[in-house]
Amino acid sequence: MGPILSPCLPQPVAALGDAALTHLEAHLLQSLDLLEDEELERPLAREHSAAVAARAALRPRAPDLSDLFDGPLPDLRLPDGGRLVGLPGGGARLLDAAETEHKRLDPLEVGPWLARVGLRAPGLVAAVAAWAEGHIDADAALSGWERVPRGALPTGPGRALHIDELRAPTGWPRAVLLHEPGDLPDAIPPLLLEGGAAIDQLDRLRAAEVDPELCEAAATLRVQLLRGPAPAALLPHADELPALWSDPAPLHALLAGWSQLSGQTLRVPEAGNLQLEVHRAGELPDAASSALFSAAGLQAAARLRPGTPVAAWAWVDDAGRQRVRFELAARGPAGWRFMPKPWRAWGA
Repeated sequence: MGPILSPCLPQPVAALGDAALTHLEAHLLQSLDLLEDEELERPLAREHSAAVAARAALRPRAPDLSDLFDGPLPDLRLPDGGRLVGLPGGGARLLDAAETEHKRLDPLEVGPWLARVGLRAPGLVAAVAAWAEGHIDADAALSGWERVPRGALPTGPGRALHIDELRAPTGWPRAVLLHEPGDLPDAIPPLLLEGGAAIDQLDRLRAAEVDPELCEAAATLRVQLLRGPAPAALLPHADELPALWSDPAPLHALLAGWSQLSGQTLRVPEAGNLQLEVHRAGELPDAASSALFSAAGLQAAARLRPGTPVAAWAWVDDAGRQRVRFELAARGPAGWRFMPKPWRAWGA
């Protein structure tokens, strides 16, 4: 068996619901069972621990169903033989099997009903399962269903977990599909979500306000850190500073100190889980809202060129206590660069 690339939890994890995290956790555990290379196993084990921790920290939420469904409301056949008929303005009528009106739903009530009966795709469960097992391909499994992209969460360099809404030719019924395109041996298997799980996933994805470019940058850094990069690979060179900092001149005094950092500086701990926080310069949180950035780190990050991805990370134990914390790194044309305590350049 060839080398397995270390999968990476999509960023932000807040965009994933319980079903997706459970699916990822099971996939990572299965990959661990198949792996025989101890060096590759260590980062994979950390990813599995991160998935377990993320699912344990997940809290139920009442989804915001406003504008979750675009287009006209459907005319749906219900399990009891009745129908749900959309009305202008977003409401709906509930008819019984004899076509007698049973109830009228206002726009705020329609969403929960659609979550219960509208996001189901008869026949797709078996087809997606056959696809996951390699018996048929994706085109055969999804034949007749329209795929509407809802988001893509990078899982590593050049890789992404896609979240699509599936729609029947008439627009309804609908379901949600999570899948990783490509034929990599460790690709995340497809997962079909229906009903409340589909609603929860779509709502969490929207609430996370996913920035694809920032997600890709975070996934790239995460993979680098989990694989234990050599410090020289992340420390900046003088000619890279102007692309990152609005005023790089004061930082030149720190370059000599950075170059003398030992090989221990960025070493991955033998035990521990990775926490990673990524923002854009110009869109930074305040210190009270940040889990990993200090006030000094945020002040320094504000001197980066606007739009530059900026990161802090920490290794924590299984109880979530921080063991080692690093700030800050910035991503420029040459990739991520770690600059220890750059605020010293301005005497802060």
